[in-house]
Amino acid sequence: MTELLSPIQEHYLKRELVRAQISYEVQQLSDFKSIASLGPPFVGAGGALHDGYSKLPVMTHIFNAQVQTFPFINSVNPKEFWEDKVQTFVESLAQKDLSSSADRAEETKRRRIGRKLTNLIALYLSSGLQTTTPMEKTAFVQPPAEDGVRNIDLDKIVVDLYDAHYINDIDVNVVGVRIVSERHGFLYEDHAEFMIKAQFRGAPPVYVARRYSEFRKLQTQLEKEFPGKPLPTLPSHNKSTTIMGDFDDSDSISAASEESDHENESSNRPNPIAKFFSGNKKQVSTYPREKQRITLRSYLRALLRNTQVVKSQSLLEFLFRDRLKPTLEELKDMDNRRRLDIKRIEDQIEFYKIATERARVLEVHMSEFKQDLMAPGGLQKIFSEIRTKDSVDQLSPKFQKFLEWAEIEFGGTLYNMFVADDSSPEFFSQVSRIHKLVPYTLLRAVLRVSNPMAIMKGVIDLFLAQPLGRRSLLQNILIMVLSDDIKVQEKAITELKKKVNNASIVASFEAYLDASYSVKEEIRARNSDLIMSIITSPMISQMSPEAVMEIEAWYTAWNSAVEGKHVENSDYVESFSNLTELFKLMVRKRDKDQIQNLWNEASTMGLVKTLFTIFYGPLVEVFRSAKVHEAVGDFEKFMSDLMRVVRAAEGNALSSDPNQMVQEFYELCQRHVPALYKFIHQVYVHDNGLFDEIMMWISGIMEFLRNGNGKKLDLNEVCRQGQVNAGVDIAKVQREIDSIVAWIDERREWREQQRAHKKSTSDNTQAIKEWQDALPTHGLDGSAFGLDEKDLAEVADDEESDLDDDLSDEEADIGLSAVEQERRRRARLLRRLEQQAHAPVRPEVTELPKLREFFQLALSEVLRPTVV
Repeated sequence: MTELLSPIQEHYLKRELVRAQISYEVQQLSDFKSIASLGPPFVGAGGALHDGYSKLPVMTHIFNAQVQTFPFINSVNPKEFWEDKVQTFVESLAQKDLSSSADRAEETKRRRIGRKLTNLIALYLSSGLQTTTPMEKTAFVQPPAEDGVRNIDLDKIVVDLYDAHYINDIDVNVVGVRIVSERHGFLYEDHAEFMIKAQFRGAPPVYVARRYSEFRKLQTQLEKEFPGKPLPTLPSHNKSTTIMGDFDDSDSISAASEESDHENESSNRPNPIAKFFSGNKKQVSTYPREKQRITLRSYLRALLRNTQVVKSQSLLEFLFRDRLKPTLEELKDMDNRRRLDIKRIEDQIEFYKIATERARVLEVHMSEFKQDLMAPGGLQKIFSEIRTKDSVDQLSPKFQKFLEWAEIEFGGTLYNMFVADDSSPEFFSQVSRIHKLVPYTLLRAVLRVSNPMAIMKGVIDLFLAQPLGRRSLLQNILIMVLSDDIKVQEKAITELKKKVNNASIVASFEAYLDASYSVKEEIRARNSDLIMSIITSPMISQMSPEAVMEIEAWYTAWNSAVEGKHVENSDYVESFSNLTELFKLMVRKRDKDQIQNLWNEASTMGLVKTLFTIFYGPLVEVFRSAKVHEAVGDFEKFMSDLMRVVRAAEGNALSSDPNQMVQEFYELCQRHVPALYKFIHQVYVHDNGLFDEIMMWISGIMEFLRNGNGKKLDLNEVCRQGQVNAGVDIAKVQREIDSIVAWIDERREWREQQRAHKKSTSDNTQAIKEWQDALPTHGLDGSAFGLDEKDLAEVADDEESDLDDDLSDEEADIGLSAVEQERRRRARLLRRLEQQAHAPVRPEVTELPKLREFFQLALSEVLRPTVV
């Protein structure tokens, strides 16, 4: 029979139909009331059993093939757990009718999580469904791209240190430190001031000097200005001094003169690497507060990345107020510290180059390990070796080579965390303090004689116990927390009701919140502003025509204020602002009331207790048998060793051979891998088969992704059925698929351009961070697991689009007026529209959706388990 589709067209038709089917099924299950449609073990009204594969084939397959088979819950009694506990809870939750994104005028976390899960399911099915066309599966699988390690332009990275890197149109750098003496009575006291260079795009640089106490004051001001908004943490005070050989004076003065004259044309500068090494070290020099300078630079750049904070008057005054002209000595210090930055980055690059070359030596062995991993049952075979071998020395050569590669990879990660990054000194200081505070000896002694999991089980049993049918301690705590929050909201609602002073408006809001889903949907579709839709809706509004006209005048004034226009009557603006705040608080209060009621129900606590028993019980047995106290001692040794290696690396960072530094971090990991392996082996041996079940479950997913379930999906037949029964135009279907393929390639190219632009406007540490991913993976990419690389890339694009398109920034809007919140929401919407205006537009398809019903019929037969 003639094939209607090429392999490429078939691949993308399958993907589009999978997504359409998932969207349809999610819509069917959106209110949780149709859970019985998934079929057994769920039951419908009167105990009726539905055929889930015919109505909801995708979700039924996910539930039966992956959820029910997950270790821990694969041995539960289906009726007692799924029907009596889970279904009862889900149906109770459905009755609560929690608010949606449209009600809150913001995207809820539930919706974001749901979208991510939908993308994962689409990727899973697109990869796992096998079609009758052999070439469809590999039509777009491409070999992994060459590692970027060999193509990095070292000169360009170092040259970047000369040039401004703007973050939200401001470039900032802590370029130097000066020591200033102040007289206190008869004594003089020295303190450090950090020289900050800042400039707007297109403007000359500005120099200011700030003490650490001024940084602390800035942090306090920003916390008051943005209450509730997560801000970068101010690095702790660090008075350490860095020692380094001095550079040639004449060269430093020459560079200082260039800085003073603001000659920023990089094309006129000599090669920075050659210039750096041409300096002759004359003597040892000290650089006070060098580590503090680096951490404060990282802190300021983190502040600039926040689009709200960067406009703060406090931050702008901190960066540009009290300008000064650096002295010749200060310019020399700036130049030398710039040289330290160059040397630091050059050493980091050399570190990653050496680590990468060492990893390449293991390429042959890694390829063999990959073949074993990807073979049928390969994952179980690898982990069975962990179970049977007592030590690393007994492992097969291929496994040992894999561990060597992992040691290099992890060593590079540790180096980046504790040495290479601008925030590394602060992070190391925090970890070091925590390490000193942990009572390892006492903890080891306690774990030797007790089982923490059993203790926790007893504590949680205490929290979940319901004496004489009364509420448990956990219920009382959660309800008390919710009650406190509800009381705060009730107080705010009462105050706003007094300001609104209109019982009809409040009654209309309450009627909307209590309305059915269909009524809410109809109201939302009537007007762009939800409050005006409620007020003017004949279905629920209790307003007189005169009152409606007055509120429309309020809305007009409020809308003008949001758009920045002059408003004659500010009272109207305040009145409508009160309405928006009142409605928002009523929505949130109702949600919390419903959640409180849910916690009060016996079905909720019954499910919590059952889940705890299912998941926690096996872990109690594992910890009882494994020697956990020995692992605590091994961890203490590793942390002490790590602190020693990092201190040595910090002390020698600007003078040691990068090869030696690679060796230090590699040997650090090598020394402690045997202890880690011993702990994993002990846990695995005493797990009562739990790890084997987990590996089998993962292997089942991998097998489906690579080879499907043994059945073939005939998409050509789906097209024929659509053509015969629904008059689908196959030629038009082909054109629509081709246009989607072209759009995907155009969007990917556009995304790459966007990323390149972001990278070019980010700070200098961005180039170094890319080296974290530089070590070769030897083909252990998505295609090895049956995932199409372009499909993976598109999921990543969708995730990035979600971040760009996110219109809600609730934390950033805390404390702002309703007008300002709406103004920011519209600004975010406008920014998204501007971004989309330049992005390739997804082509409209009209013929493809007609195939979904026929695709569902074919899919139900492919995913339905074969009855043996």
